[in-house]
Amino acid sequence: MVYEVENGKLTAVKGNTEHPMTQGGLCVKVNDYEKRHYHPDRLLFPMRRIGPKGKNQFEQITWDTALGEIGPLEVDHC
Repeated sequence: MVYEVENGKLTAVKGNTEHPMTQGGLCVKVNDYEKRHYHPDRLLFPMRRIGPKGKNQFEQITWDTALGEIGPLEVDHC
């Protein structure tokens, strides 16, 4: 990905045309990333779901707690 920054602010995100797989293409999830980057609802810290799925009930947790809950990930190389 190639980021364009003006006066310290992200203004555009583009695909890297020199990348051998994407050849400059971006998926729709990051195609307008510069708009989401500054969105007021953007998550800035980890959250844990505390209610039923789909009820939008979460609590803020620390990064150490979040990483402890999802890791360590073990890879079986056999």
